[in-house]
Formats: sequence, C-alpha cells, structure tokens
Amino acid sequence: MVYKLPICFLSVGIVGCCCGLFLVPYIFHVVLKDIVTKIMVISPSSQIYDAWKNADVPIVENFYFFEVLNPEDALNGLKPQLKERGPYAYRITMPKVNISFFENKTVSFQNRYTYTFDESLSAGPENDTFMMINIPVATMVTMLEGLPRFIKASMSLTLKELGEEMFVEMSPKKLMWGYEDALFKFIRSITGDLFIPSDIFGLFIGRNNTGVGMFNIETGERNKSEVNNINTWKYMKELPWWLGYAKMINGTDGFMYHSFLSKDETLYLFNADLCRSVSYKYKRDTQLSGVPLWLFALDHFTYANSTIYPPNAEFCSENCPPSGTFPVAKCRDNSPISISNPHFLDGTEQLQNSVGGLHPNEKYHLNFLSLENIMGMPFELAIRIQLNIQTIKSSSLKQTGNIQTLQFPILWFEEIVTVDNDTVKQYNDGIGLALTCSNVVKYVMTGISALLVMIAVIIFTRKERLTKKMKAGTKSVQTTEKTPLLN
Repeated sequence: MVYKLPICFLSVGIVGCCCGLFLVPYIFHVVLKDIVTKIMVISPSSQIYDAWKNADVPIVENFYFFEVLNPEDALNGLKPQLKERGPYAYRITMPKVNISFFENKTVSFQNRYTYTFDESLSAGPENDTFMMINIPVATMVTMLEGLPRFIKASMSLTLKELGEEMFVEMSPKKLMWGYEDALFKFIRSITGDLFIPSDIFGLFIGRNNTGVGMFNIETGERNKSEVNNINTWKYMKELPWWLGYAKMINGTDGFMYHSFLSKDETLYLFNADLCRSVSYKYKRDTQLSGVPLWLFALDHFTYANSTIYPPNAEFCSENCPPSGTFPVAKCRDNSPISISNPHFLDGTEQLQNSVGGLHPNEKYHLNFLSLENIMGMPFELAIRIQLNIQTIKSSSLKQTGNIQTLQFPILWFEEIVTVDNDTVKQYNDGIGLALTCSNVVKYVMTGISALLVMIAVIIFTRKERLTKKMKAGTKSVQTTEKTPLLN
C-alpha cells in the first residue's frame, strides 16, 4: 500500500511525458494540416482568393544597366570595362484577369502587368543617359554572320549613313519602353512587316498594361499537393523550342506552393521570360520579422551548358554560348540574347572575367524563394535575371572594329516580393499562435509529467533507504539464547 502513490505518480508521469512529446504535437499537426489544406485552395470561396486574384503584396522590380566605360578600347580589341548603374525601380501591380473556373478543378487567367516608375527608390530619373551596347546593331551583325561579304559591306555603309555604331548613348526609359530606331526604320522601308513589326525598339515594349499569356493551373481541390501547378501556358502543354524533359512546364508561378513543404524536395517555377521551368533546392533557414522561413535557391546548374551538366543538352546541344549563360534565341525571334545570373554568378571564371567591372556575390545576385513551409507561401523572393547579347568581330562590318567575341552584359533586373506587416500579423495570429500553443501545451505537460516522475523516483528512493535502515536496525537488536546478557 505504501507504494501506491509513487506508482501512480510514475505511471501518470510516464504517460504524460509520452503525450507531451508525441501525442500533443501529432494532434496539433493533424488539426493544423486539415485547416491549412482547406484554406490553401484556389476558389472564389477560399480565404486566399482575394490575395491570389489581386496579388496585392508589394512588388518592386529593380533594373541595373551596364555602362560601357571604354567603348573605343573595346572596339580596338581590349576587354570592355563596365560600370553598374542603378537601381531604377518600378512598382508593379499584376492582378489576374479573364479568370475562368472549370469542372476539372482547374482555373485559367492572365496577369496584367503595370509598371510605375518610383524615383524615390531609384539612383536617378528614367532619362539618365550612359554609353551602352547598341542592341539592334549587335543583333544585325550576328544575323549577317555567314552571308556573303558584299552584303555585309553594303550593310556597313548603310549603318554609317544612318549614324549607327556598336555603342550608343542610352537611357533606361528608352531602352526599356522603346525608341524609334534608324536601323529598324530602314529595314522596314524595304521589307515592311516581314521581319520587324515596328520602327520602335525596346526590351520591354508592349509589356506595360499587358500580360505574358494565358495560364491554366490546378486549384488544389482535386489534389492538394498540386495546388497552383501550371498545366498550360498560351494553351501549350509543352514548350516547342526544347527537347525531352526541357519541354515540360513544371511548377508554379511562384505565388504559392503546396502546404507542409519538405526540405528534401525540389521546387519548380515556370518563368515566361526564360521560356522554361527552373528548379530550386533548399539552402538554409532564414526569417522575416520573426517568421521562420526556408530559403530555396536556384540550382547552380540552371544556366550550365551540356559540357558541365549533360541534361541541359535538351536546351542547347550545338553552337551554345559559354557555360553560365542560357540561349533564348529559339523563343525570342532568333535574337542573339542569352540569360544568366546577375554578374555571371555560377558562371565559369573565364565568363566572369570576359568583361571588367563584374562582382558576382550571392548576397546581391542570388535567385531565391524564402517560404513559410506550413502554408507553402513565399514571404520573400527575388527573381534575378541578366540579359546579355553576343558580340562578334566582322571584317566587312567596320562598326565592329576588333571587338572581342563574347556575351556582352546589357542589364540585369530583380523582381523583389516581400510580404507586408499585415500578412506577418495574420501569420502570427493564426499559424504562429497555433504553433505557440502547441509548444506551450507540449512543454507544460512534459514538464509536469517529468516532475511527477522525479517525485515518484524520490519517494521510491527514500522509502527504499528507510526500509534498508529499518532492517539494519532490527538486525542489530536481535538476540539469541547464546547471546550473553553481560559482557
């Protein structure tokens, strides 16, 4: 009977410890997963629908342009020396329009992009000017490669009459949103709209107040793990420019992934600017305003050529640019443009040293998604892309001089998305509070249970000592008939 109380304490303590350490977290996980998976569905009645439709998180796109410091030396065959100019910042809104839900639990939509220049976040006004590579001329030189000398010579004379050179004073506003180009105007005077639809040249011309095509995605009602996965883009299930696995449209648009992510999985994002899907791997833990996040970084082999990463042969197998750059000519009207990480991050040392003034640094140039793993939502992301153009020396085109053959950096840009304080507060009031309650219950229950176990052990130990002491005392006073009464 004397052991009933400590045995009770011990039993309750052991059961309580097991419940606190295992059962309570499991129950909270099951309940939280059920709630979150019901919320993270794309439908007009879901809690996330307005955020998905309006994309009302703050989005800023920063542009950095490469000024050419030594244009004459570059034409004489020396290494071009560049200076990064920027940022030139634009605030972006991208609400979804033309939304249609279908019986197979998918939804179609377009994003309407609107760019608004924000000088307060920029290094200067949009009309700042600096010397840059002349993209139309560099493109023409590449397109004429392999044609008879007399065609090149006649084009060289035409370029001279038009006043076109390999390098030109340019402003961010003109390069991005368009300017009347003399070369384009001349070509169209001969060919009409056959090759060039307009006299206006701009890298982002037609992008403002428009979209990048119709998407069809999974709503998550049919399969929670496929929520926001892209099924088709521009009504295409596969990309016609590539081969094999490269043709696949994998992943999401980056707005959200499935809930309860794992650090071991690979996340895919389809990027229309790249005409392909790219993969991200877990890199490290991070946080934003106290919210724990997992940072997934762009795979280092994304822009590697097939000599370094053989599967990339399905993007390009011959006449490919240096490893670290990705050719997009097939999906960009055969323009000699290539894509890379800013400052050729993850490129070869030879590529990084082909021009002066580049300083690749993960802190500023890494392409990443920082996600809250329970909801699968990016709380911070940076999609960073550099545009380059091939330069070629041509003896028949005097404008090229002795310029080196290389991938010439034009600009790089980053789309930065960071959730606002209201989103952080909603997380803290919801999932954050649930996790805190789970931990409080877990540790309080485990602590109390451990205390009961300790009390039981102390009682057992004291009773055991007392019993031994009593037995020892009884033995010492025992007498027999052979024990003398007096010594």
